[in-house]
Amino acid sequence: MKIRTMNMEDLDQVMRIYEKAREYMIEEGNANQWDKGYPSKELLQEDIEKKQAYVVDNKGTIEAVFILMGTEEPSYATIEGAWISDKAYGTIHRMASAGNLPGMGKYCLAWCKERYEHLRVDTHEKNISMRRLIENNDFTYCGIIYVRAHSPRRAYAYEKKEGKK
Repeated sequence: MKIRTMNMEDLDQVMRIYEKAREYMIEEGNANQWDKGYPSKELLQEDIEKKQAYVVDNKGTIEAVFILMGTEEPSYATIEGAWISDKAYGTIHRMASAGNLPGMGKYCLAWCKERYEHLRVDTHEKNISMRRLIENNDFTYCGIIYVRAHSPRRAYAYEKKEGKK
């Protein structure tokens, strides 16, 4: 199993993973985080072109997907609370698992931590599974941000504690 950059040939498998993730969120009481069709193929194609889309590849089967941006996230400029640091950071977005193998979220977060000393991530307040994953993997709750790119919704914002782990 390895993490690699996503390519255009991966899109069908990745779109199925996101569909499954939307279904899971609805079952868990989080129907509003990703509406039908989000993230779109067009958005993922942009992520691929920017080389910020990644997949967990298990012998040709994609088990998880996530975005790791090396640029600042505009939605993080204003926070109701406080960030731990103002250092440059990587941003994790749109993480989803195919649901076939346990521990995919932890595996992806560990990989991201190896690449960035400083990380930020946010999730919907009703995404209990993601909040638990983030909190159990060395991230600290910092406050509320407002997501502008997708919707004007509130999101819980987290930052990884200093130092690679």
